[in-house]
Amino acid sequence: LQNLREPITLDGEQFELSVRGGAVFSGPGIDGTERMHQCAELALNQAKATRLGYVKIFDTVVAAQASRNHAILYELDNATEKKEFRLLYQPQVRAGSGTVVSAEALIRWSNPRLGLVSPVEFIGIAEQGGLMISIGAWIQQRACLDALAWPKPWRVAINVAPAQLLNRNFHRSVMGILESSGLPPERFKIEITESSLINESFHVKEQLELLRADRIRIALDDFGTGFSSLSYLKDFPIDELKIDQSFIREMEGSSQSVAIVETILGLARNLGLATVAEGVETPFQARVLDELGCDFLQGFLYARPLPQDELVAMTDGTLAPSVTG
Repeated sequence: LQNLREPITLDGEQFELSVRGGAVFSGPGIDGTERMHQCAELALNQAKATRLGYVKIFDTVVAAQASRNHAILYELDNATEKKEFRLLYQPQVRAGSGTVVSAEALIRWSNPRLGLVSPVEFIGIAEQGGLMISIGAWIQQRACLDALAWPKPWRVAINVAPAQLLNRNFHRSVMGILESSGLPPERFKIEITESSLINESFHVKEQLELLRADRIRIALDDFGTGFSSLSYLKDFPIDELKIDQSFIREMEGSSQSVAIVETILGLARNLGLATVAEGVETPFQARVLDELGCDFLQGFLYARPLPQDELVAMTDGTLAPSVTG
């Protein structure tokens, strides 16, 4: 590996190689050229998934994870048609008053073979398998129809994966869904992560500008945990910053976390951006965030993700803080 990493000179220019490798030791159940090659390939795939170039050694954990990922991808392929997905909604409330202003749509998947599969696990696999565009369209369609039944005209917030934004037809697809459902664009909000803005930024910016021109709100999710480049806030049409819950969670025991949150809120205020704090779980967090000027709060203190019928029944439109959440 060290030899392979040495720079190569071609036509007077130096090039550096990024090297990854997969290896396997023979043993019980792993013998014969074909079987060993398969196992080394599995280890290589895991090495490729890392940012740093190095060798992965095959083990049973790697094999089990690869097998599960394959099973998830296979079952995901027709999960929409089999109606295995459902949406829950977590309200976002105005700081200080607890008045609901929007609700974030959160997908849940229950499969007869795999059971309940966490979005943390299957979303990444869906992206790698090229399924996120179709799954994302289903989420948008279902959420728009659900939002029409809510007792007040709250916005519905939809998480959008990088693969969706890289689709040149994303804006057209969203507008088609809004038109067919009858939900006004002003009630639709997309939440994107910083990773969406890194690659192919020109095409992503183009899609976001088209959405903004059609009165769709855009929020930058998990702010503070990624690259947090201020150029994103300058170059891209962003309306809201969502402060990552890791900072909110540590506020009670860390003055540094409070200072970071205060800095983000001040930055957003100076740029004319609204702010949402994620993962609010205690009255202390809610009080400090309100005092610091955070606009909206989201977390178990006010509500866990709710099924559609509970949101429809929320006729008063206000959530009181609950110590137990």
